[in-house]
Amino acid sequence: MVLAFVVPYALYPLVGEPAPRDTKSMLWGIVADAGTVGVLLYLLARSGVEWQRFGFAPMRAGEDLLCGACLFAFFWYVPPLVAASLGFATPGTPESIWRPDGIGLWTLTGASIVLGAFLEELLFRAHLLQRFEQAGCSVAQAVFLSALLFGAVHTYQGATGVCTSIVFGLGAGLVVAVTQRLWPAVAAHAAFNVLVYARYGVDAIQ
Repeated sequence: MVLAFVVPYALYPLVGEPAPRDTKSMLWGIVADAGTVGVLLYLLARSGVEWQRFGFAPMRAGEDLLCGACLFAFFWYVPPLVAASLGFATPGTPESIWRPDGIGLWTLTGASIVLGAFLEELLFRAHLLQRFEQAGCSVAQAVFLSALLFGAVHTYQGATGVCTSIVFGLGAGLVVAVTQRLWPAVAAHAAFNVLVYARYGVDAIQ
């Protein structure tokens, strides 16, 4: 399941990143992501592990939003600083910025961004952290390995994208592992993607 998700993204540097820029391709992307979410939820349900162990604790709006806001600040500032300190180039604004045309495409784009964030948190934090721990890894090892795989998914963003994604994954994984709550990571991840998109367009995310 993980390989089926990771391999296509790892090949993007060779074959090029597909850019969904019309209603039909957006819809197909949303359907594909929703299907993957469904499969993951089914696997979690079949595992016999309590849902709370995967981070699906009842929502506590104030606590989750506060934790999500702190995690968002981490996402926004720390990964670029780490990448820069290691000598990776800081990404600039793309020369060609594409944004949706019309309310319908805007709505689909927003849904795609939020659903994508939920899918990645569901796979790399809720699912993989538990799987690595069940395989005998410590919490720290599970967080580290899931972050490495999260970085592998972003190889199409180049070395800088891989580095920042690993740091991103370490922060999200630590929060989920310590709090046993997935919602702050989902909220922070979705907010991060929306803000990047709003500022720089879809080319910046890709």
